[in-house]
Amino acid sequence: MRKKQWIKIDDSKIRGDTYEFLGGGATAYTYVNNLSNKLVKIIIGSQYKTDEEFIKECEKEVEFQNRAANEDLAPTIYFHGLIEQKKSIFRDYDNVIVPYYYIVMEYLSENKGWEHVFPDDMPEDSCNFIYNLIKKTGLINIKDPDTHFYFNSKFQKMYMIDYGNCEECHFKNENDILKCMNPMTSILRLNCKTKSTTGGYLSKKRTIKRRQKRIINHKHKSIKRKSIKRKSIKRKSIKRKSIKRKSINRK
Repeated sequence: MRKKQWIKIDDSKIRGDTYEFLGGGATAYTYVNNLSNKLVKIIIGSQYKTDEEFIKECEKEVEFQNRAANEDLAPTIYFHGLIEQKKSIFRDYDNVIVPYYYIVMEYLSENKGWEHVFPDDMPEDSCNFIYNLIKKTGLINIKDPDTHFYFNSKFQKMYMIDYGNCEECHFKNENDILKCMNPMTSILRLNCKTKSTTGGYLSKKRTIKRRQKRIINHKHKSIKRKSIKRKSIKRKSIKRKSIKRKSINRK
């Protein structure tokens, strides 16, 4: 069985299978390959957690996103896995090498018609999405849902990304679904109380102006990072400027 790993390369060797840096936060980085329309999310581990604890957290995110993707509510995940500390190239804020977890998934690119949106700018679609998310998957995000929505006008489809902060909300009937919706819609400044003819929930659009900071934070990250690339196991050296993926034979 072959196991994937991401390793550093020199930027002068960038080619068609390069994954370019897209964005990053405190504990994760994302890279995209426009040619294959794939995105890899690198989740940085912690020196204070065991591999088992870290894997459990990451596999929960994978399971939640797969649950949503099966209902056409999230990007498809292609493969994922853990890279142990001894083989890692990533460091934490204490400059300690830590393990990382990678998730390779469908990239919601503009070339494919996807646009990043804020829920209070598309209240009807957002309310119906949240209703379907809960009804079909039993999931909600009440921690940081605001910047995680994408819409495709060609297919009239909405997706949510980043399922790491999702949690389950159990229900038995329609009233319970509405109760599950309330915390999430409240955070998103939505008023989802009018039942639509299609079975979802509608909302009146609020006139609250979007803060420009939200757009800046999402579209143009100031963090400067390098590229990643998929390569074979034949490469001998690990360069310092960018990263690529190689295959390792699992013992």
